[in-house]
Amino acid sequence: MGAAGPDEAGVASPVLDSMGSSSRRARLLTVMAGIALSVVLLSLRQRRSRSSGLRAIREAP
Repeated sequence: MGAAGPDEAGVASPVLDSMGSSSRRARLLTVMAGIALSVVLLSLRQRRSRSSGLRAIREAP
């Protein structure tokens, strides 16, 4: 029998490992970008609601 290659021995080849790593990185960046966008949109929404509440208080008789 011949010697087992790296893939047959259960060790990932460097090419497959780097592809999986970049895929994980891309997914992580996508999730982080989504979280950042959500935080920005929520803070804008709160700022608008706060400013409209202050405007109503100032305009009250």
